[in-house]
Amino acid sequence: TTFNQVPDLAQAQLDIRSINKAEQDRLTKKILALCDKYHAATKTFILLPPVVHDLQNPYMQTLISVIADITGVTDQPGVVSHAGSEAIFFARQHIPCAVFYPTGGGHHSAEEWIDENVIDQFPSIIQGYLDRVAKMPTPAVDAKPALV
Repeated sequence: TTFNQVPDLAQAQLDIRSINKAEQDRLTKKILALCDKYHAATKTFILLPPVVHDLQNPYMQTLISVIADITGVTDQPGVVSHAGSEAIFFARQHIPCAVFYPTGGGHHSAEEWIDENVIDQFPSIIQGYLDRVAKMPTPAVDAKPALV
């Protein structure tokens, strides 16, 4: 490295996760405009929409109920999966899936943590969900997640 020299090449990689398709489109347009303004080239490696589930879906209601029974957590507002999991690949094939995780924080950072007291609840949640779903009649609703 030499001081006081401007490099002839610079690269940046962006990992942007949006809350919906409209926000994704807005950000993409803004990034492309900036690249055009500064004569920068872009290359998109992956562009996936977030996955949003209908929390009123009977399968989701069952999962919410099982989580509440096992953890005592009853205020489950739901989350948007920002293409940061494999859920998008199932959703694109219209395979129902759910994204949930234990209490924690600092996701995808050096400070990421998970409450070790709730880790042991995961097998019970999965087993409870499977036991209840196996006894459910087939719902007459569209169980597909929405790609927004």
